[in-house]
Amino acid sequence: MEIKDAEKWKEYTQGVEDGEYRAYILTYAETWANLMEEQFRAGKTLAECAEDTSYLADKDDELTGGMFNFAVKILSECWVHGEELLRWHNAGMTTEADGVL
Repeated sequence: MEIKDAEKWKEYTQGVEDGEYRAYILTYAETWANLMEEQFRAGKTLAECAEDTSYLADKDDELTGGMFNFAVKILSECWVHGEELLRWHNAGMTTEADGVL
């Protein structure tokens, strides 16, 4: 995962232990970003691969909607493609607001 804000990523990951709610979200977010980056190298755009890879990243099928939204928030702040991901995510929502919908 190509990080754009290492300090912010460190804030999210610092002190997190395996088995914690936040640990699962962080692992999911990183896995999802890595899967999308693989697709980018194969010539796909974020819009073409975000949804499919989001399901693949949830290996244990435990991700809730709230966890997904938090993963989008984390990636929007820390990942080099985060702003594009946030626009993709919010485009699928039916209300308008700032930040993660």
